[in-house]
Amino acid sequence: MLRPVIFLLISALAATAEARSVYLNNVNIDSLTSQKFENCTVEIDAKGNVFITAKGYRVEVGPATPPPSARPAKRYWLVTEKSARGMDEWDIEVFINNQFVKKVQSKDEQIYLEVTKYFAGGTNQVMMIAKKRIEGERKSTAPQHYSRVIIGEGEMAKDTIVIEKQLLDYKRNASEMGSYADTFPIEVK
Repeated sequence: MLRPVIFLLISALAATAEARSVYLNNVNIDSLTSQKFENCTVEIDAKGNVFITAKGYRVEVGPATPPPSARPAKRYWLVTEKSARGMDEWDIEVFINNQFVKKVQSKDEQIYLEVTKYFAGGTNQVMMIAKKRIEGERKSTAPQHYSRVIIGEGEMAKDTIVIEKQLLDYKRNASEMGSYADTFPIEVK
């Protein structure tokens, strides 16, 4: 009877370990071994992800997953929304298939950006790295003050972007603190 309990415990620990990642200057370095970093700042988010900020260190990473097959047939867009510009104090960096796309800052106006060139047919990976940036005192702790990043399939008609199918809706609000690194698989046609 002891074996199933041990197996379940090991499975739970393995699942917990998989959820954590290590980032050096906002680049995932999970596969890096035998390294030492000096004069750095280490931050651990609520999910256990470790963020190392070290001046003078540069990381170059090749694709973690093989690039998906062909160019997509549809058009894809990144659109932002803010309930009250500057109040949430979040900076959100967007990566698609390990390529930096855009840094969305709390103080930014609404952004409309075509991101089709970052996608390929099949499964793609979108990573959002969100960091709280407080300068002086916090402007708000209200959950209704937020930054939102939407990625969707859509078209542009004249000066209007119409999102026909929403693929990702990422949101951080002013009540939250810390740093987050969240990865999402997105299926593209």
